[in-house]
Amino acid sequence: MNRFQDRVAIVTGAAGGIGRATVIRLAQEGCRVIASVRRPADCEDLIEAAKAAGAPDAAVVGCDVSIEADVEACCDQAINRWGRLDAVVNNAGLMTFGPIVDLTEDDWLKVLKVDLVGCAHFTKHAFRRMKPGGAIVNVSSIHANMTRSEEHTSELQSH
Repeated sequence: MNRFQDRVAIVTGAAGGIGRATVIRLAQEGCRVIASVRRPADCEDLIEAAKAAGAPDAAVVGCDVSIEADVEACCDQAINRWGRLDAVVNNAGLMTFGPIVDLTEDDWLKVLKVDLVGCAHFTKHAFRRMKPGGAIVNVSSIHANMTRSEEHTSELQSH
């Protein structure tokens, strides 16, 4: 089945995990995909993996979602390369582990710039380029409700 044949999608946070799996799944459905990652050199194999899964074409684009100019350039790459943008999967996320009493304002701002502002940047710039019927998908995780690493579990329980 090729539900996304002739469609173009950008997936943020595509270097691994859910993002990488989303790129491959869209490729299996015939989608052209841009894998938006912070370090493209670490993801060159993703282009071939997407094509092997069925994507007519794929690209890895360096993009820090917290920087609006990077996001705008990433959206422009979809338009310049394939003439359209149909979907964005906002998957990029950042976590900070540690006791909440030890987190600084800078710790919070780093997370918010990626998890919240990055989604806003992509939504804004994708909407400017999408035709009616486009889609924005915002991915969340269990960490929206509970964030802790095993190394901090005992410390959290002692407070």
